[in-house]
Amino acid sequence: MVVYGYDYWHFAWARGWRSDTVWSVRLWIPYLALPIGFGLLLLQLIADLVAVLIGVDKPLDWRTRDGSTASWRLVAGATIFVCFRRFVAWSADRVRRFLIVFDASGRWS
Repeated sequence: MVVYGYDYWHFAWARGWRSDTVWSVRLWIPYLALPIGFGLLLLQLIADLVAVLIGVDKPLDWRTRDGSTASWRLVAGATIFVCFRRFVAWSADRVRRFLIVFDASGRWS
């Protein structure tokens, strides 16, 4: 994502893209958030991996309110379920919106 975000930002910067609004914002400014944000995420993931490898931190060390360690399988499973459910709902919404605009005969409605 860092590489693709950079490509997207550089394309907008090199071509001088501007928004189609009255304000006419230079689009490289908001697109710069993509490579910077994913670059920072990558640095954090590397730092977490190094901390686990040298023994500073334990992997998946979730604690409950009483101090006991929660089952990482339960937490990971719940996280995956929620993300998958949101993705399915998002995909269904996109398909529904496409079908409203594009009817079965291949013509735009």
